[in-house]
Amino acid sequence: MEINKKQRRLYNILRTYLNLGEVPPDYGFKKGQIVILEDSDGEFSEVLIGGYSPKENRVYFITIDEMGVTIPLPKLKKGLSENFKTTNKNVYDFLAERFKIPRRQVEDLALKLNTNNN
Repeated sequence: MEINKKQRRLYNILRTYLNLGEVPPDYGFKKGQIVILEDSDGEFSEVLIGGYSPKENRVYFITIDEMGVTIPLPKLKKGLSENFKTTNKNVYDFLAERFKIPRRQVEDLALKLNTNNN
């Protein structure tokens, strides 16, 4: 089966998400949470909290348009925590909606990635 660009993108996002750790509790949000952030132009967008990299001391925000945005924790601590709203969406629902594919397809890929990592 040939993997198209969209499938590769989803694969890379899920792999990144599954390999990152939990966000330290004092930051006010958790890995897997979908947050709505306001950018400098006043536009709002939903972003997936990918998780925390202790090695880099960064939280990964996964967007769909770009591979992801990393924000160093000290900078994050200062400005972001008051400026975001959360949604009740699940990670798999969010990715399925963004990639316009069934949720089951996202779950199956995540399961394959988890199995291969162990």
